[in-house]
Amino acid sequence: MKKIFSVLTLPKRSLFYACLLLFVIAQSLVVVPSLHAGETFTLKDCIAHGLQHNPSVQGYAIRILEAEDDVKTARGDFLPSLTASCSLTRVNSISAKGPTETDYLDQMNSYYSIGLSQILYAGAGIYANYKKAQADRDMKEATLKMVELDLIFKIKTAFYQMLKARQDITSLGHTVERLESELTAAKAYFDQKMIPYVQVLRAELDLSGAKQAMSRTRNAVDRSRIQLMALMNLPPGDYLFADDLKTEFPHVPDSFDSAWQEAKGNRPDLTALDFQKVIAQKEMVIAKSRYYPQVRLTTNYYDSDRDYDEPYDNGSDRDQQNRYWTAGITVSWNFFDGGKNYYRHNKFLKEIQWIDSKIDETVNSIKSRIQTSFLALKEAENRMDFSNRAVKAATEYYTQEKQRLQARISTLPAVLDAQAQLSQAESNYNQVLLDYSLALAELNYSTGYRGL
Repeated sequence: MKKIFSVLTLPKRSLFYACLLLFVIAQSLVVVPSLHAGETFTLKDCIAHGLQHNPSVQGYAIRILEAEDDVKTARGDFLPSLTASCSLTRVNSISAKGPTETDYLDQMNSYYSIGLSQILYAGAGIYANYKKAQADRDMKEATLKMVELDLIFKIKTAFYQMLKARQDITSLGHTVERLESELTAAKAYFDQKMIPYVQVLRAELDLSGAKQAMSRTRNAVDRSRIQLMALMNLPPGDYLFADDLKTEFPHVPDSFDSAWQEAKGNRPDLTALDFQKVIAQKEMVIAKSRYYPQVRLTTNYYDSDRDYDEPYDNGSDRDQQNRYWTAGITVSWNFFDGGKNYYRHNKFLKEIQWIDSKIDETVNSIKSRIQTSFLALKEAENRMDFSNRAVKAATEYYTQEKQRLQARISTLPAVLDAQAQLSQAESNYNQVLLDYSLALAELNYSTGYRGL
């Protein structure tokens, strides 16, 4: 019961990392077999599964645990160090000359000591090292969030491309049905000597082209599906991915300014660069602290025992035993180190300047991607209405041409042309849905938004 209570009273951060460690261990032990075979995944399910099982995400979670150990290591510098040593030595005389006796040398020596040492002052270097370790951990946490954001964007891209290819298959399936019907009609008209054979060949060529496009599109579905499974770290199996390309999303920034404000608060790479700058600043403090003296308090306890084999000639005991303790303050000051600390300090000063330039570069890149995403989004919105009306017009055009052919006031080539325009209109509409979805996914990625 005491153990359970001690776990429950851990600090929140320590409890979080303990849970994270247990999660990583559990994931490494659990095999992800065809446990999900036959299961249906929506886009939301794909993202959730990918965030749990993607190897890159799991790898960075382990790096955070390593960084937490570095924080605890740096925290140990605030605590005193306790050392102990002991020795046991046997001395046997081999030969002796002069006014001495061999027995005076034959002895057994035992020695042990315990020492306690505490740094009292080190020029703020210890504290700076501890804060540097914390900043490094926080930087790795931000890096993990950026890895997750990259994964979400890749899953969205693969999922949308797969959905678009599936819709193309549906459209091409209707195209094949129409062309098969037109080919049957063309053969019947040819048998009745109503059209030349060249129009039958035209119908066969159009049908063959549609079937080839169907084959290529099915291959595109399979490629997108394989890419999606790899991002989710799914083993081979029969998985169902169900969803539709849509034109309404719950989160669409209304302007560049709102998108940029969102990006400043959400983009993990900007946060990681800020922590990287803190690390360089702490390194400068550490280098500067080495110019100052180090003050250390030390206390020691000693026990020495010398046991001679023989007593003095007069029979008195000559064994020796000493027990004593010492306490003192030691001050050490390194006055010259060949300029190492000076150049180390300058190195991290330049590192901060480089990080500042990297922050400016990242900010420019984010702003550029936001602007590009808005342009692509608006352009897709403009095409969406046109494409939808084009499908309706092409459908009506094809229907009327087919009726005109049945009334013998049109020709088969005109019907095939109308069918080709209908197929192109459907393909254009599927493409604009994909372009809109990808543009919004790009915009969400630029702003750091992790939702759908």
